[in-house]
Amino acid sequence: RTSRVSRLAIVAFYHRARPPLPSSLTLAAATRTGSTLATYKDTTATSEAGQSGSIANAQPIRIGSLSTTAGGLDAELVAVAVFRSALTAAQISAISTYFSTR
Repeated sequence: RTSRVSRLAIVAFYHRARPPLPSSLTLAAATRTGSTLATYKDTTATSEAGQSGSIANAQPIRIGSLSTTAGGLDAELVAVAVFRSALTAAQISAISTYFSTR
């Protein structure tokens, strides 16, 4: 099915898969509102850039793997959420706080 959204957020929590395991989780998030794509690591914005073109396509969402190679994330995914709207920095921070205390 083709996605036709102009706002989107993907949030994932993970930790390194090999020992020694860290004591905390890492948050990775990406949000898109119109033509602006923002990425976050933990609760810090790491980049914000203009993104042209539509995000509508029939491709699956891949989290933790690359569609162009056999490579993947060397980590254990703990939680993943996909939102039909872009999240604010405050909302990403609230999600991070929630999972950090579990």
